[in-house]
Amino acid sequence: MFLLLFGWTQGLGTFYFFGVAVAGAALAIEQSLVSAEDHSRVGAAFFTANGFVSLALFAATCLDVFLA
Repeated sequence: MFLLLFGWTQGLGTFYFFGVAVAGAALAIEQSLVSAEDHSRVGAAFFTANGFVSLALFAATCLDVFLA
């Protein structure tokens, strides 16, 4: 929600909002990897997914700022 509000207030464009959508999908997948009974994939879910989210948002923001 705040990522969308930030993009809107800063006048960012399509690349940024596509990156936010990709990041949201990655966070949804992250939540589905770990269950209450099985904590064996917490490391993969937390570190891998959050790393991907940060890189996706960074790349999308850079593309939007420098190419638009």
